[in-house]
Amino acid sequence: MQPSTEFPIPGLVAYEQFRQRMREHYAAVRSLFVERFREFLLDPPPPESAFLNCDNRYEGDGKCWHIWWDGEGPRYRFWTFPPTPAPYPVFSWDELATFGVEPNQLSCFIDGVFSDVAADAWEDAGGFAVSRPISIDSFLWRSAADGRGWVDRLTMWIKEAAAALPAGPGDARSSRVQPLTCGKMPPIPSDIIAACQDGDRNALLAWADVLEAAGARDEAELLRWLPRFRESIAEGVTVYLGQGAFYLFSEHNTTWWGCGEAEGSLPGEPNEAAVNLGRLLAGWNDCHPALEWLFRDLALWQVSVKCCWFANGQEAVSPTYNLDAGDHLVPFDTTMGVTEVQADQESTEEAGA
Repeated sequence: MQPSTEFPIPGLVAYEQFRQRMREHYAAVRSLFVERFREFLLDPPPPESAFLNCDNRYEGDGKCWHIWWDGEGPRYRFWTFPPTPAPYPVFSWDELATFGVEPNQLSCFIDGVFSDVAADAWEDAGGFAVSRPISIDSFLWRSAADGRGWVDRLTMWIKEAAAALPAGPGDARSSRVQPLTCGKMPPIPSDIIAACQDGDRNALLAWADVLEAAGARDEAELLRWLPRFRESIAEGVTVYLGQGAFYLFSEHNTTWWGCGEAEGSLPGEPNEAAVNLGRLLAGWNDCHPALEWLFRDLALWQVSVKCCWFANGQEAVSPTYNLDAGDHLVPFDTTMGVTEVQADQESTEEAGA
C-alpha cells in the first residue's frame, strides 16, 4: 500500500499539540482531581440518579461541580473542587487562532482543556467501575471506548473550517500562505543587521559574506541579488512615488510584484525577481532587514505589511511602519506568514497633514 500523500490539516496538528501541552501543564490538577474523585466515589449515588454531572470551567480559578442527576433536576450537590494550583493562561489567543475556527468558538477549546483533565482523572480514579456514567461537557461517558465527545466536536469544527477554504495550486493544506522557511539562516552579528536597517549597502554585502562563510550560499546570493534588483526598479519606483510605488503579493506558493501601474510579474507567472522576492517573504523573520534596506535605499518610507495565519489563510495582523520616523520592520509569530507588502514615499504623518 502506498503511503498517503495528504497533508495533515494544520489546525488539527496545532490543536493536538495544544492538548498535550496543556495536559502536561495541568498534571498537578489532574492528580488533585483523581484524589477528589476517589473521595467522592466512596459514597454511593442516590438510587434514582442516572449519571454524575461534572462541569469544568475556568472562572478566575479552576472548579469542578458534581451533581448526581436524573435528567430533570439535581438530587443533591456535593462539593466543588478548590482552585487549580496551575497558573492561567498558558497560551495566547493568537495561538488558539491557528486552529482556524471562528473567534466565537475559541472559548470552547479552553473548556475542552478542563474536560480532558477531568476525563483523565476519572479514568485514573477508577470511575468506570461505578454503575452509572459520568457526563463531561454534556457528553455521557460510560467507558473509554465511547471516545471524548468534546474533542470530536472541536476537531469537527477545525475540519469544517479547513474544508471551507479554497485550495491553492499545489497546496494541499488549503492555505493561501507560503510554506514557512524562516529560521534557516546562520545567526548574523547585530551590528551588520543594524547597518542594513540604516540603509548601508556595504552592510548588506557584508551579511552575504557571513552567510557564504557559514555555508549558506543560496541565501548569500539572494542578498547579493537585491542591489541589482534595486537598480532595475529605481527609475520606475520614482515615477510612481505617492501612487503605490512598490507592491508585493504572495499567495499559494506564487509571488507577483510591480511598481505603480507597471507589472513586474503576474499571479501564477513568476519571473526571477518574483521568485527571489517570494523567498524573502517566506523567510521574513530572517530576511526583513534586507527588505528594510531596499525600502530605505529607495526612499520608500511608508511600508504596510499584511500577515495571514498558516492554519486558515485569514488575515492576522496588518501593521504599517514609518521608516522615516524611526520605525523598523520586525519579525512575526511563526504561526503566520507575510502575504502582502506595499511601500511608498508618503508616510502616515504626511497623509494626515
